[in-house]
Amino acid sequence: MKTVRKKIQKTQPVKSEATPQPSAPETIIHAQEPPPPDFLVALAEQEPNRRELEEYSEVIRVLRDEKKFTFREIAEWLNGNNVEGDHNAVYREYTRGLHPQVAEEEAMTDVAREREEQGL
Repeated sequence: MKTVRKKIQKTQPVKSEATPQPSAPETIIHAQEPPPPDFLVALAEQEPNRRELEEYSEVIRVLRDEKKFTFREIAEWLNGNNVEGDHNAVYREYTRGLHPQVAEEEAMTDVAREREEQGL
C-alpha cells in the first residue's frame, strides 16, 4: 500500500500595507541679509538673565557657610523664593573666584553631607 503525501503549502502572513510617510521638508537656503541691529537688540532684551545668581552670591554664601545648607538645599530655597537656579548653578556661583582645590573640597564636602543625610 502506497502512502500518499500531500505537500502542505506554507503561506506568509498577510502584511498590512505600509503607512505612507511624509517626506522630509525641503531645505532651501537663501542668501539673506543679516537682521537690523535694533531687531537683535529687542530679541536680546527678551532673553532671561542667565547670571541671575550673581546678584544672590551673598545669600548663597550665608546659607552655605552659616546655615550649612547643601547646594541642592540652597537651590530649593532660592526656587521657593522665585529665584531660578539648580544646584550646579549655585555651586558655580559659590565657588566663583575660589582656588580650584578649595572648590573641589567644597563639592566633596557637599557629597559627604548628602550621603550622611541619606544614611549611606
